[in-house]
Amino acid sequence: MVVELDTSVANEVTLAMIKPDAVAAGKARDIMNSIESNGFHIIQKKYIQLTEAEAKDFYAEHEGKKFFPKLVSFMTSGPIYALCLSKVGAISAWRALMGPTNSTEAREIKPTSLRAIYGTDNTKNACHGSDSTLSARREVLFYFPDISFPSLVDESDLRKYIKKELEPILRKGLTVLCKHKPSAGKLEATRFLAHWLLENNPHKGRVVAEGAFDVDEDEEEEDFELIFEGRKEIAADGTVKEPAAKPAAAKKGDEEYEKELDENLDLQEAEHAALKVQSHYRAFVARKTVEEKKLSKQPIVIQNQSVGEDDETQEVTLAATKIQASFRAKKARNHVKEMQEESAAATKVQSSFRAKKARNKVKELKEEAKAATTVQAGFRSMKARKRVQEMKEESAAATKVQSSFRAKKARDEVKAMREAKG
Repeated sequence: MVVELDTSVANEVTLAMIKPDAVAAGKARDIMNSIESNGFHIIQKKYIQLTEAEAKDFYAEHEGKKFFPKLVSFMTSGPIYALCLSKVGAISAWRALMGPTNSTEAREIKPTSLRAIYGTDNTKNACHGSDSTLSARREVLFYFPDISFPSLVDESDLRKYIKKELEPILRKGLTVLCKHKPSAGKLEATRFLAHWLLENNPHKGRVVAEGAFDVDEDEEEEDFELIFEGRKEIAADGTVKEPAAKPAAAKKGDEEYEKELDENLDLQEAEHAALKVQSHYRAFVARKTVEEKKLSKQPIVIQNQSVGEDDETQEVTLAATKIQASFRAKKARNHVKEMQEESAAATKVQSSFRAKKARNKVKELKEEAKAATTVQAGFRSMKARKRVQEMKEESAAATKVQSSFRAKKARDEVKAMREAKG
């Protein structure tokens, strides 16, 4: 029978092995009780005597090391128990329960661990456990080939996929972003890159005509840029064509986005113009002050402003101040809006996390209550059986005493009757 496993992160599977020293010492049942009392579920177990070939195959990763012959000799010296365990975070939890590899070290660092209690040294350390997801998969299948695992993706394959499939398109997208939006803010840059990636996903369904695979890179890059600028679009057959007329709603959205970008650009230009006006004004006031001091032959003191400004100077100052104030107000509003959006997103993430944590806590409490109920029921049942047994024994003892008493009484009566007749 094939056993299908749920090997998600929330329900890991690992291999536990009770070694020959613990089995020979009669401690296998104690170790299994410790395993179950720590929340592990034993999916399958096997009592087996390893051959030399099987031991070498199982510990093949250690072949060539100094301790390898001693390890193979020990593992084939007697029978073992192989256990397939399941639990939340089973791999790390089982290794924590076993303790350090060296039993002597385990007794110093973690005296309550299995290796500290039942182990002897670095080799005869009572039990074994898988050290990673891939090791657990290989070791479980070594002893239990009828267990079916979901397919796992190797980490090296993931790196190859990222390097081959994701890095080129991301590099191209970032290049286009730097070229078209070199001074964009975080939000605008993210939107632009997201839109570009959606439009240029290499795995997006496209119908390509036969013989149309030879595309010039420069021409393709130029088409990409035209697509981003909105002057071209990708048709259903994969060709690049002039964009169709957009609906009024879409046009409105594009116009609002462009209007917002234009406003930001206008504000930047306005700030630059205001600073330029202020600079010219201060230079004008300074020159005027110097000229007046020269005429009156007084010490020269250059100031940013003079009390006797004429009407034209006051208007320039007022206009520059108004432009700067408008820009700062707009910039402050945008900053407040971004902070509000970030706060709302953070609150939403926190709420989701708390809700998930609460659900997990409720689930754990239910499981603990169910386990406690099962334990209590078992204890009460055992206590009731023990009480019934005691009552039976008491009844049997009482019956026996009564029988002895009646027999003695009968003998006494017979004796008295005989003496009376005699």
